[in-house]
This record gives sequence, structure tokens and C-alpha cells, in this order.
Amino acid sequence: MIRKYLIMMLGFSYVLACSKDDPEPVYIPTEVCVATKHHSYPVPNLNLYIKYNDSIFPGITDFSVYDTIINMGPPAYTCVEDLPFGTHMFVAYGWDAAWNDDVIGIRKVEISLAETRIDFDMEVNE
Repeated sequence: MIRKYLIMMLGFSYVLACSKDDPEPVYIPTEVCVATKHHSYPVPNLNLYIKYNDSIFPGITDFSVYDTIINMGPPAYTCVEDLPFGTHMFVAYGWDAAWNDDVIGIRKVEISLAETRIDFDMEVNE
């Protein structure tokens, strides 16, 4: 009886001693770069709105629904780093001084292990 108890205790100790901690998460950098263009010409100073994990256009009446808002500035080009994996809606919206009109561009972007760096031109139109 003592021998069975001793073997059981040794086996239990062995199992506990061999258990490993959870592995550290692996950091995988992501980056999406966007250039806004209207009829192939750069359009500066538009706002880039990003809605994470959504594949449906959220509209342009309530900008508070977007997770990130970035002003594209004079180069009409920006990069966003460390976006989560998933499908995200990118919306460029603002005033095109060359055409004296509001312009908008919409693009669904899928970030995955297969595509962690994405660079694209977003065509905006009236």
C-alpha cells in the first residue's frame, strides 16, 4: 500500500515538474501604406479613416465609429504600422482643391500571415 502511494506521488511530481509555461507570443510587424490619387494625381491633406475588423463601409456621417484617423498631409502618402490581423475598412475623405470638390475612396484591406505589408494607391472620386 505504501509502495503504491509512493509510486503515485512520484508520478504526480514528475507530471508537475515536466509541465511548461505558456510560450511567449510572437510579435509579427504589420504595415499598410496608402497613397491617395484622383485621376492619377496625388491628393494631399485627405483624412484616412480606418475601421478595424469590419468589411462593411461604415459611412461618412459619424466619424466616431472609426478606430484610427490620420491626416494624409502634403505627401498624400502615409503608412500605418502594427495593425491587427483581419479585414479592415480604409476610407480616404476630404477636399480636393484641384477639383474644388469633396472626394472619397474606399478599400477593404486584409492583413494576414500571408500579407503583413501592403502598399497601394487609393483612387478617390467625387
